[in-house]
Amino acid sequence: MSQTNTQIPVAESLADVSLRDLVAPLFRRKRLLMVTLLSIFTAMIAIFLMVGLRYKSHMAILVNRERLDPLVSTEATTQIMTASPPVTAEEVNS
Repeated sequence: MSQTNTQIPVAESLADVSLRDLVAPLFRRKRLLMVTLLSIFTAMIAIFLMVGLRYKSHMAILVNRERLDPLVSTEATTQIMTASPPVTAEEVNS
């Protein structure tokens, strides 16, 4: 009894696999693949429409007439803190 070596090395067997061989099962089950993808897509759209947009935001701006940093000049001056009247709604909206 003589035995022949019928095993193919792994590197040669992987080189023989083409993209067509990998995609062939998908083409054989084309209808199943399309139904699955369309049902997932339809479910995602339905969920999006039921949930809707829930983003809300609110913002308030604090406006003062004062400077945060002191005015810089070459002359020696003393800073005088004066109480300015508060900003009115008309000035903010203008």
